Amino acid sequence: MRNNPDIHADLVAAEGESILVVNEIEDDANTLRQALHDAGYAVDTCTTCSEGNEILQNKNFDAIVCDQTLLLSDTTSFFEDIRRHSPSSSIILTSRSGSASDEVSAIRDGADDYLTIPFETIQLLVTLRKAKERNRLRNENERLRSQVAKRYSFGSIVAKSPTMMEIFETIKKVAEYRTTVMLYG
Repeated sequence: MRNNPDIHADLVAAEGESILVVNEIEDDANTLRQALHDAGYAVDTCTTCSEGNEILQNKNFDAIVCDQTLLLSDTTSFFEDIRRHSPSSSIILTSRSGSASDEVSAIRDGADDYLTIPFETIQLLVTLRKAKERNRLRNENERLRSQVAKRYSFGSIVAKSPTMMEIFETIKKVAEYRTTVMLYG
């Protein structure tokens, strides 16, 4: 419900933003689904990682909110599956333990963020907004890198001699250093 007065306008989902909730406790999954739906998100839920993998093969999500207890056996495997099927999805892990070592481990394994249960809906919405901004910046960074690579490539220079090819290779090697280089000969 986009007009929910309890939700700040900046935290309401944009049209078409979708979330996958993976939580073995059905009541928790339904609570998250309702809160996210009220904030304007399209929400799918499932209770196992294997169900989550099946859903991910057919649909992309802006974020996946997953309870850590489902991942105790193999966190990295599920994260790898997510990255393979939905590489731009943000992964937000929830946990009842809330220990610093669990949080560090989750981030190291590939989670984008971590929330300790219980948490307020507003915390989840802020976390999702930050994840969206990180993805936007990552996409912009990739686009700009691509533009720079295309702009400063040697593709527009017509040269086929081995000497010129060697010069191009030298330029590529020194291009990453912030120094003045003079090529002569």
